[in-house]
Amino acid sequence: MTGEDEAAVPAASSILFIPEDGFSLAGVQRGCAQMTLHIDFSPVRPMLLPEQVIHRRPPYWRNRFQEAVALPGELAGWLTHQLDLRTSAEPAAHAGIMLQAKQSITEMVDVTGIRALPSTWPANEFTGWAVAGPRGRPTHDLASQLMRDLSERVLHLNGSVDEMSGIAEHAETET
Repeated sequence: MTGEDEAAVPAASSILFIPEDGFSLAGVQRGCAQMTLHIDFSPVRPMLLPEQVIHRRPPYWRNRFQEAVALPGELAGWLTHQLDLRTSAEPAAHAGIMLQAKQSITEMVDVTGIRALPSTWPANEFTGWAVAGPRGRPTHDLASQLMRDLSERVLHLNGSVDEMSGIAEHAETET
């Protein structure tokens, strides 16, 4: 997927490794497929319109995390119902998220107005993982937990649980 200029570096790309009998790829469990989706977010431009700010706030990222952790289930449904392929819960599906910025993760996540604790250095990367379980967990709960992990471990925020989970916007930024 590219932007308007198709000669430019792709905005998103995907790689799907399908298991083959007798072969095992490094890092991929035998008999398992692996799909990697890579999205390049455009560099931060000066924020001029109020609606542009919304695209970098914690609720935006929580929604993206929710969409990401839903992908394995959606893919399994597509394989089963559209391609008539058999899927299995053994081993369990895994989903991972990685946000990476050049200098600081705040280049991607706007936390203006949410109090942050002092930090010795700015972190530029966040990774979060989810593994499917027999009882499952709603994607909105998992996305909230991932956003809380980002807020606490990487951004060192000290806001309300709802702010750090991406459920609620900080009061000063609401209009």
